[in-house]
Parts: sequence; structure tokens; C-alpha cells
Amino acid sequence: MAAAVRRAKGRHVVIPSQASRATAGSGIMQRRPSGAVAGRSPRLVASLAAGLPLPRKRAATVLMSVTARRIAYGGLVLLAIAFLSYWGMTMAQHAVAALPLDPLGSAAAAVRMTIDHFLRHPASYLVQREPISPWLHVARLLRNSLALLVPALLLAFAVGVPLGMRAAHARRRGAGSLIWLISILGVSVPAFILAMFLWLINLEVSRRLDLTPLPATGMGLDQHLLLPALVLAARPFALLTQVTYVTIAGLLGMDFVRTAAGKGVARRAIESRHVLPNAWIPILTAVATSLRFSLATLPVVEYFFVWPGIGLGLLEAIQAGEMAMAVDMVLALGVVFLAVNAAVEVAYPLLDPRLREEAAVAEREDRGSLRRSIAAWIARLVEDWRERAGRPSRETPEATPRRPAVVTGNLAAPSQASADHGRWAILADPVFLVAVALGAVLVVLALFGPHLTDASPYVSHGVMMVDGEIGVPPYPPSGEFPWGTDQLGRDMRALVLYGARQTLTLAMLVVAARLVVGVAAGMVAGWWKGGLFDRLVNGLLAVWAAFPISLFAMILILAIGIERGMSTFVLALCLVGWGEISQYIRGEVIGLRGKPFLEGARAVGVPPEDMLRRHILPNLAPSILVLAALEMGAVLLLLSELGFLGIFLGGGYRVMIGEAGRMSPVIAFYSDVPEWSALLANIRQWWRSYPWLAWSPALAFSVAILAFNLGGEGLRRVLEKSRVSPARWVNRASLVGVIAVVGAGMWIFAAASPLGEYRSQAEQFQVERVLETIRELSSPTYAGRETGTAGARAAADAIAAEMEAIGLFPGGERVPQTPIETYLQALAAPRLHLLDTPELRIIGGDGRVEELEYRVDFAEYPLGRPPDEPVRARVIGLAPGPLPDNPSGDPYGLQRLYLEDYVFIVPESMLPYVPGGMMAATLVVPDDPERLSRRYLYPGSVVLRAFAEPHGAMLLIHPRLADRLLGASGGTLESLHEQAQSLAPGQVAVSEPGAEIELRIRAQQGAALEEKYFNVIGYIPGQGAEMGMDDDVIIVSAYYDGLGVGPGGELYPGANDNLSGVAVLLELARVMMEGPYAPDKTVVFVAWAGGERMEGFSVVNAMSAKTGFNLLNVEAVIELTGVGGGSGEAIALGKGTSFRLTNLIESAADRMGVAVTTRGRDPHFGLPTRFGFGDREALSAFVSWDGSDEVAHRPEDDLDHLEPGKIEALGKTMSLVLTVLSREVNY
Repeated sequence: MAAAVRRAKGRHVVIPSQASRATAGSGIMQRRPSGAVAGRSPRLVASLAAGLPLPRKRAATVLMSVTARRIAYGGLVLLAIAFLSYWGMTMAQHAVAALPLDPLGSAAAAVRMTIDHFLRHPASYLVQREPISPWLHVARLLRNSLALLVPALLLAFAVGVPLGMRAAHARRRGAGSLIWLISILGVSVPAFILAMFLWLINLEVSRRLDLTPLPATGMGLDQHLLLPALVLAARPFALLTQVTYVTIAGLLGMDFVRTAAGKGVARRAIESRHVLPNAWIPILTAVATSLRFSLATLPVVEYFFVWPGIGLGLLEAIQAGEMAMAVDMVLALGVVFLAVNAAVEVAYPLLDPRLREEAAVAEREDRGSLRRSIAAWIARLVEDWRERAGRPSRETPEATPRRPAVVTGNLAAPSQASADHGRWAILADPVFLVAVALGAVLVVLALFGPHLTDASPYVSHGVMMVDGEIGVPPYPPSGEFPWGTDQLGRDMRALVLYGARQTLTLAMLVVAARLVVGVAAGMVAGWWKGGLFDRLVNGLLAVWAAFPISLFAMILILAIGIERGMSTFVLALCLVGWGEISQYIRGEVIGLRGKPFLEGARAVGVPPEDMLRRHILPNLAPSILVLAALEMGAVLLLLSELGFLGIFLGGGYRVMIGEAGRMSPVIAFYSDVPEWSALLANIRQWWRSYPWLAWSPALAFSVAILAFNLGGEGLRRVLEKSRVSPARWVNRASLVGVIAVVGAGMWIFAAASPLGEYRSQAEQFQVERVLETIRELSSPTYAGRETGTAGARAAADAIAAEMEAIGLFPGGERVPQTPIETYLQALAAPRLHLLDTPELRIIGGDGRVEELEYRVDFAEYPLGRPPDEPVRARVIGLAPGPLPDNPSGDPYGLQRLYLEDYVFIVPESMLPYVPGGMMAATLVVPDDPERLSRRYLYPGSVVLRAFAEPHGAMLLIHPRLADRLLGASGGTLESLHEQAQSLAPGQVAVSEPGAEIELRIRAQQGAALEEKYFNVIGYIPGQGAEMGMDDDVIIVSAYYDGLGVGPGGELYPGANDNLSGVAVLLELARVMMEGPYAPDKTVVFVAWAGGERMEGFSVVNAMSAKTGFNLLNVEAVIELTGVGGGSGEAIALGKGTSFRLTNLIESAADRMGVAVTTRGRDPHFGLPTRFGFGDREALSAFVSWDGSDEVAHRPEDDLDHLEPGKIEALGKTMSLVLTVLSREVNY
């Protein structure tokens, strides 16, 4: 492509026809100066910066105007940063609390918090239990990070630019290829992996030379700086090397450089006078881009080396929920980024005379054309529709002319010689061949990885003998486990091989989403450069750039819902990564706009959308292919860093695998789905002791990233050297062909899927039988089924009779001293029972007594152990300050206040930190006053914390009543809350004594050996003995006990909570017994007691009822609760549901046309539920219908409030899930 040459101050300055070009080797833009991006006047900025003559008053006016606009723009960017930060973190906190997703409500809250942040900013933060000024705290963290960032960027610049120049001069020799390969490795190795590698080198060198090793952690401007600075400099070094290499190599081939060399000008003179002046713009752009790369890596590096900078501080603030502190840190990074961009913008015209003037005539013509083009496109659609419908079109004076023959910019069809040349270019390029070989390995792993090992990634190994020694996991590499095991004893080789498909599929979906969004946005922004959409896109990217991309992605993933798996990651990683693609495509489109074939198309009246679709897009095809390969490497790199920070598909679980000093728990993260990122979640704490935990997933990630980076570079070189034109592949026929192939593949996969095969059996689910079971068990005959009553025992017998009628085998205990097996298991379980209506009254100063209304002003709180006698005392209010670092025992020191003669009024959130036995009684103010209208039973344990003394009498009271009781001494709940805002950790605000009250709660506990829980157990034996599957067990469970009869005689039928779960369980058993697909695994059905007492299902108890059952392997547990309907429109999966089961249930629900949510509300939403006795290692699914808490714990929970359509939809879905679980190994 020809280029004009302008003489400027004795130097040759190349003026290419494209204002912004990309470094094809790295896939990173050399961006055009950002003056136009921000809506500023680049000509004015350039004139001022270059010192062009302007009248003095005009210069002052222009300077003030430009400065004002820049400050206003920066303020808007910072405001948007604060709002988006609050919005994302608010939704993330809702997700952690398992609250339903509410973007609009979270946005409204974020607006309020943003306003408060700037108008009523906190005066201090608590850092390490000490108050500190926010500005001082953020400034210290920023100073520490800059002490790491600046040396890293200087090091990258000092090494990367000379090496890039050296590689460009030696590009046809081995030295150039070696330098280029080193730079590719710099962007292919995740930062924490490079840190581990450098640390091992550090140890080995120190050992061999008898030196003191460099510090592994901590901060200091001494030896502490060396290792983290080297790691942080790796990606900027790689970028600067590649940008310099591509830029210098291109300039060395220019005519004016060859002419100067032909005249005998020295090489150094050519570089200094001709090459470098034209290379500084892209190099400077790469430096600015390197800053964002460094910010993306900064949290990971600081987290690994425990460097107390703003990256580590931001990560800790997000995890602790300190939103104001986190926003301050993000704003600080935003200010740094805006300052750097402003400096770069001023430097551009100083370095390049081309930017001192700008012809913008065509730009002004196009700025308002986007709206007109959309209107014309809609008019043509209407006209085409009228023609197809046989209606005459409406002729208007401004009617768009019919499209003439297409003017194409594609080259002629290649000849046989050019095709041979293309094949030779491919075969002669070693980079591309290596990339193809590595890519083939990845394809094999993705398609056939599970078949390359006999081990299962789902099997855990505990204490066992390995190589003749008894040990515990994690096991090192051995003959039994070639790559070792993880902390749970799972085979690492199996985890890596099985995980390849999940990880690579996720990366491909993210790349596809990024390309669709980025290419579309870049094409529109580039075609209508300077328009509203262009300014909007670039404004968004300016806001995006201030966030470290790894933390930005983490916030989005948590906000959307990490438990939803792949869809969440695709959306979040697309949002954080489409911008670079958009900028690159924008620059390419701007460069193509002036091409003759497009000018011709515009001259003959081709509309803009047709030019974009039929001319621009095909010519972008080579760039898009290269971008796709490079984006795969970038996405995999981001996934590895997120995994290192503990963010991976499904979110996984935290398990205690041991205890360290002072009985502190040793926690490990794990996922029940094999995926590479999940394997990196523990390596920061474990890699020095158990290095095999890190190296296999780290090597997998590094090889995959390297393969795609090499593939992108190799593809670029092949496309440049050969005459292959990917533009010819982009047409309507190829698009239809791709859609047809994908559609056919999806149809074949769906037809061959077990879900499709077993659907006919799931359709046999009958909702009428479910309703009949609920009708029978919710009748007054069973008196509400409260445990410890005759009604509960009668309900257990009825369920056992139903299991026998279905044909289930009895799984309960034997009749003593006989071989007769039963369906029942009896467990001693004495519990408290409320005997009559609680009483609460206010004692006036004159002795008058005011009775308060039950269920309106107060209700029983189902914890504590009420005394036999009434309690009479004055009330005091408590409001807690922040918790201390180790909130154990009595964190607020209440026992030292000697308040045992008072009745406490406390918020429910404080209750776990109030020791029992030190007050006369406790009045609890709930977060939701609606709780007073619901009935709750006393659980098995009446203490709030382990090893704590039980509380005495406890009541829930309405906040209105709390204010009235405190008002006797001039206090309110609001005034207590305001006092608590200024307290230090461990302090508590105490009100003056208020009104005098008297309360009475009469409750009695059943006899220790006489009161029992009755579990009802039946099973279907597995038929897969020849495959060894009958030893695996699938459990379906539901609690059948209810709330009984209230103290006023009102019946609580509990139709939805939880007779619906029991009835669906029985119908699932009936379908499985009568259906054509017998289970290969043993399926156990358990209707258990204790759920309404906020107790959990015990797998250990259920599997110990029948002799020999405790030797079986429980693979999965499904718990059904409130499945009879609700206010929502989806099946709800509760917190703790396995990611594997989540995927399976979502797939089955999709087959049945049912929605699934992981943010739903079950009947016990928000209530504290104790785990069942014993450990549970099996996969678990907690299934209910969203909104089933609407009438739960009320007398209205009867048959009339059930929704048969929702019962049927959920029942068929779970029948399909159960059939798959009972017959398939991999699901």
C-alpha cells in the first residue's frame, strides 16, 4: 500500500492511509490518540501541544475550554465508575446471601450509595482494628502499588523495546525468532505460575551459590521488590517487544528507509532520524496499554507475594463487603488511568507532526448519518414486506432507491498457482505448524480426554496404602496415581483430562460472545466515527479500563450468580473483554472507509448497512480469525487467574480437611465438576508443600494459551504470505451451511442424549396421585403431624403403607428378635412443645397492666429454654458495633456489664453473639416483621453457638413495640443504630432502662426415651451388578412432619411445606417401579422427620437403618421441599446444590419447558437450618419451587393453595433427572 511522505524538520514521516493499525502479532491495538474518543477537539489539543501560532486570547480561551471539557469528562467517568462498582458489589452481596437477582433494585440502591459516597463520605475506615483516614489509607496502598508498577513498566520498556528492535533487524535469522518466541511466552504463562517458577529458580540458585534466597513475601524497596517486579513486567515486556518488532519491521521495508540506506546513511542515523520518529506513536500506545495489563495482573501478583498494595487491598475489601473502601480504591485507579491517558494524548502531537491538523469534513458529514441510516433501513424492510405481500409500495419524495448491482472489493478468484503458493506458505511456516500440532492435542483432550484414563475424577480416596505405605491425601505421584491426587484424594490426571472439555468449551463460548459484540460495536463505531454511538462505546471503554480486569470479572460473576455456571462466565467475561476487539475493529473499519471500492459503492447508492455487511465484514475476516485465536489465549489466561483467586465454574465448596495450630481449621476449595480453574483454587497455600497440585493444571493452562497465541501469530503470517482470502468464506451460503451443520449436530446430540431417551418414562408422572396423597395426609386426622405426637406417628405409618403398595423394598429396621423387615426407623428425639399461648404485658408506673396481642405485637422465638415461672423486668436495648477479628465467646463483653436483671432488646443479627444465661429474657427484633404471623417449632438444639449456654425465654417482637418499650426512657431503635455507627470493634451501645414488662412461655420437653422421630425408608435395588453399579446409591428425601396445631387450636395443614415433597417422592418411586427403565443403581426413598424443627436430613442415620446399607456408596442426594407451587415461575435450587446436579436439572428442565433459578425462595428461606447428623460427601440437590415460602408456616398452607401445573412440571423434570442418575455413570 502506497504511503505519502512528508518532510518535517529534516525527518521522513510516513503518513499511512489508515489512522489506527494493529499489531497483528499480538492482537493488541496501537490506538489512535484518544482525543476524539472522549469527545474533545484533537486539532485544538494538537495545536496547543505543538505550539502552532494562535492569537493569545484565542489560545487562552481554547486552553480553558479544553481543560474544562477534560475535567468534566473525567468527572463523568469517575461517577460512572463509582455507580458501576456499587451496582456490581450490591448484586454480588445479594448473590452471596442467596437473594433473588434484582438488577433494577440494586441499581436504585447503587445510585443512593453513589450519592452518599460523594456527599456523605465515611470519615474513617477500620483497618486492623484501628480507625484511619480513607484518603490516607488509599494513598498508602496506591503508593505501595506504584512502587511496584513503575519499576516493572520501566524494566519492560528498557528491555522490551531494544529486544523488539533487535528482533526486527534479525527477523530472518535465529536471534529474531528466539526473541519473538520469548515475548510470546511472556503472554502465555499466567502470573502466578511464573511467580512459582521464579521462586524455584531463586531457591535453586541460592542453594548452589550458598546465597540467601530472595524474600518470598512482604514489601520493601530492596530485595523484596525483585521477584514481584519481574512477574509484573512479563506481560508489558511481551507487548512492548511485539509492538516494537512489528512496527520497526514494517518501517524497515518502507521506500524512504531503503532509499536512505541506498544513499549510504549510517544505520544508527536511519533509526534515529527516520525509523524511531514514526515508531514512537505505536510504542507509546503500547506503554499506555501495558498499564491496563499491569493493573489486570496486579491483584494476582500482590496476592501471591502478600504485597500490601491497592490490588490486594481491593481484593480484600470486596471479599469483606467493604463497598465504600473498594470504591475509593477503584476511583484511585481511575484517576491514575485518566492522568496517564491525558499525558499520552498531549504527547502524541509532540511526537508526530501528522496529528497537528486533522481534516474532518467527511467526519462531520457522517456524524448524524447513523439515525438516518437506521430510518432508511426500516423503510426498506417495510417496502420489502409490502412487495412480498403483494401490496404496492408507498412512493415518497425521499424514497430510498433500489439497490444496484453490488460493487465488491474482494479480489478475483485465485489461480492454481496462487493456491499452490498458499499451500506452500502454510507448510513453510514452522510457527503455524507447531500451533496446529498443539491445537490438535487440545482437540484430542477435549473430545477424548475422559477415555485416556481409567481413573474417575469423581472418586475420592481416603486413608489407603500407596506403594507399601499407609497415607492420607493428597498423595504424591506414584504408580497408583501418576500425577498425584488433590486434597480430597481425587486423581489429578483424571481431573485434568476430564476438565479439558469443560475449560476449552467455556473459553470458546466466551470468545464467540466477545467477537459478536466486539465486531458489531467496532463496525458501527468505526463507520460512524465521532458519532453518538462511537462516543458511547469509547466512554464505556474508558470506564472499563479503570478496573483491574480480573477483579471486574470476579464482581460480575458473583453478581450474576456463580452457581449458574457456564452462562454466567460467558456473560461476565464477554462484558469485560469485548472492548479491545471493538477498538481494533473500529480502527480497521476507519482504514477501509476510504478504499476505492467503498467509494464506488457509496457513489451508486449502496446503503451503509449493506456496505458493512457485504463489503466491510468480508474484508475483516482475516483479522477476525487472528483475533479469535488470540482471544482464546487471553480468555484462558483470565480463567486461570480467576481460578487462582477462587472463582471457577459453579463456585464449588469449602471443606475442612484438617486442623492446624490452636484447632484452626484447614480449608480447601473444591468443585464437583472437573475443570482446570477449580484445580488452581488452593495452590497459593499448598504448592510449596504439595507442588504436584499446581504443576499439572498450570502446565495445561500454559500449553493451551501458548498454542492459541502461536496459532494467532502463525495464522497472521500465513495470511500475509499466502494469497488465501478468508473474505471469500464469508457469504450467505457459508453462513447457512454453518447454521445447518450446527443445527444438525445439536439435533443429533439431543436425540442421542439420555435425557431424550428417558423422557417417555418421565411423562408417566401423574399429578392427580400427588394431590390425592396430599389431601389424605393434610387432613385433621393427622393433627398437623408435629413430631412427638400421635399424628406424626400415624402419618409415618400411612407413608409406609403407600411405599408397600408401590412395591418398594423395606429399608427400615427389623422387628426386634424377628426377621421381619419394616419401612420405619425410630430415633429418640425429645423436643420442646409449646403448651399454650405465650403472654406479654406492659406494667405501667401506676401498676396498670396492658396486654399485648399475640401474633401482632409478639410471637414465640423457637430458641432458648423458657423458665417455668413468668419473667418480670425492665428492658434495655443493645446495638452492636463491628465484630472484632476473632468473634468468639463474648465478643462484646456483655458479661462484664452485669445486666442479668434486665430483658434485652436486640436485633436478630446480633443474637448469635449474645451469651446465654446472663439476662432475664430476650426480645428479638426481626428483619422482617412478617415473621410474627408464622409458626415455628423448637429445634433439637436450643443454643445458637456450639458449647454455649442456652438462652432463657425469647420472643419475637414488632419493631413498633420495641420503639414503644425503649421510648419510656427516651430511646428508639434508630437512635441505638446511630450510636452503633461510631463504635469501635467489640463495642456495644446500651440504652437506658425502658418500660417494665412481664412475659410467660409455657413449654414442655418430651421424655428422653419415649419421644421419637420416625423415618420411613423404602428402596429399589439396582440392576447393574454386572457393571458394579448396584453398590452406588441415589437418595430421594423429603420431610413429612408439620407444625401441628397452634396454641389457639388452629390447624397447620402443611400441604406445600412439605407434604408436596413427600407426595412427589412417592410418585417418583411409582414411576420408577412401573416404567420401562429399571435403575442400575440402588435408589433409596426417605420420608424423614425433623424438617419443621429446622433440622437437616442425616444421610448417616438413613443408611444405618438397614443392615449392610452403610457399606454402600451414596453418590447423590435429592431433597424435595415445597414443590407444590409458589409465587415464582421456576424450579428453585437451594444453596449448596452440586454444580453437576445443577447442570443436569437445568438440562432436564429445558427438555420439559421449565425454568430453573438458583436464587429462589424455599419454605425455610432465611431461617437457620442445622446440618443433619454425620458428614455428607455425596452430591446434593435442594429442590423446591421458587416463592414457596409465600404461605409457609401459616394455616393457609392448605390444598387450595397448591398449583397442579407447577407440581406436574417439577415432577416430570425430577423424574427425568432421577432416571438419568440411576442409569448413567457420566452426567
